[in-house]
Amino acid sequence: MNFITKSVYLFSRIRTGALACLVALAGFSPAMVVANTDVDIEWPCIQGYVPEVAIAVVWPEPIEEDAIGSWLKDKEVKKVVNELGDLESLSDAARDRIQTFAESVPEDQRIDVYNKVADGVVYRFNQRRSDYFKGIRKFTRQQIVMSQQVQSHLNELVALEGKTDADSLKRVSEIRETTAWQQRIFDRRESAIRLLCEAPVDLETVMGDILRDLAQYLP
Repeated sequence: MNFITKSVYLFSRIRTGALACLVALAGFSPAMVVANTDVDIEWPCIQGYVPEVAIAVVWPEPIEEDAIGSWLKDKEVKKVVNELGDLESLSDAARDRIQTFAESVPEDQRIDVYNKVADGVVYRFNQRRSDYFKGIRKFTRQQIVMSQQVQSHLNELVALEGKTDADSLKRVSEIRETTAWQQRIFDRRESAIRLLCEAPVDLETVMGDILRDLAQYLP
């Protein structure tokens, strides 16, 4: 396997950039391929891209539209929401906090107050998920840029193939070194992407745990 063929193989895992590279080497326009795909090239995660979790999916009580956001006007509820909204896991201490608060609410007010807490918790966790999503997309854009750089180098190798003058051989050596370095960096970053993709899922799990714990106190 010559270096050009090997390089194409090594970078075949790179998403859109590598696809564009292989297509370009085959003599087709990358736009032809992209136009026929329905893939969000900036979303690398196996999990589907869901910008917001709808409260109706995770909370059993219906909340009127005009009540959405009312938790911000209730000082005590806002305090609880901010505490719960920062959690990384539902610890025993957090469960105790939920119980203490839940049992302090008069029974005839519980649905209304718990709805406010649930609304606030979902809002806070959606904010945190959004921050992760932005970071993942930014990270992926950087990967795409790297793959485009590799594409440029491989195209240059194709142009240099068969040339034996000193300048050409020197340039081939430089490209080999650069692409090998880029591959190592890319692979390390790919591992990081897989971890980043788990972060929003972990947040959803914590949010669900909080709301299920709170829901058990509903009348």
